[in-house]
Formats: sequence, C-alpha cells, structure tokens
Amino acid sequence: MGHTEDEDAKRTQDQLDWNTKHLHKLEDQVRSLLRVDTELVAQLEEHIPRAQQCEAHLPAVEEALRSILHSEAGGGDLGVAERRLEELTLQVFGTEDSMLKALKEILDIKQALDALQAHNSILKMRNELAVVKETLGQLSRGEEQQDNQDNSGTPEREG
Repeated sequence: MGHTEDEDAKRTQDQLDWNTKHLHKLEDQVRSLLRVDTELVAQLEEHIPRAQQCEAHLPAVEEALRSILHSEAGGGDLGVAERRLEELTLQVFGTEDSMLKALKEILDIKQALDALQAHNSILKMRNELAVVKETLGQLSRGEEQQDNQDNSGTPEREG
C-alpha cells in the first residue's frame, strides 16, 4: 500500500512540475504580447497625426486634381463626363430603388405563400382527422353489429 502512495505522490509531483513549467511559459508569452501591444500602440499614436494632416489636405488635393483634369480635358469634355457620371448615378439609384421594391414584393409573396401553405396544412390535417373519425365510426358500428349478432342467439349459431 505504501508503494502505490509513493507512486501517486511522485506522479502528482511530476504533474505539478509540468504544470508549473507550462505556467511560466504562458506568463512569458503574455509578457511578450504585452510588449508587442505597447509597441503597436506607440506606432499607431505616431501615425494618427500624419493621417489627420493628410485628411486636412485632402480637399486641396482633390481640387488640384479637378483643376488639372479640367485644364487637360479642355473643359467641355470634363463637363460632359461629369453630366454622364450624374446620369449614371441617378440610374444606379433608380435601379436600387426598383430592386428594393421588387424585394419587398418577393417578401410579400413569400409571406402569402407561407400563410397559404399553413392553411393548406390545416385543411389537410382536418381531412385526415375526418377520415380517421369516419373509419373509427365504421369500426365501432361493425363491432356493435357483431355484438348484436352474438347476443341475438340465431339458431344457425346454436346448431
């Protein structure tokens, strides 16, 4: 008995040592991840002001591009392109609107079909119940007739 207790104690100690070793490894990994997180936060904080500066200059850059395109395109072509872009944008909005209306109609139809299907299931169940009731009625009438014949004492049966 003492021998197995020693083995159990040894296994428990080995398991405890293994757990402690892995716990230290996990703690090291957590510390490493915290360092990386701190470095990434610092880098992000460095980039935020630059991004804000770029965002502040964006309208000026956009205007400069329009100006360059306008001067290179000869003015008239750019106006035509802008009008065409507006027309296409309106067509896209119209198409999106039509798609939303069609989707609404499809959903309404689906809802109506679901309601019809549910109603049809109810009617089918009623019909099946009616058939079962009729069959039970026939069976019970048949048993009553059989009982009446058994109780009537016909001579053929007595013979």
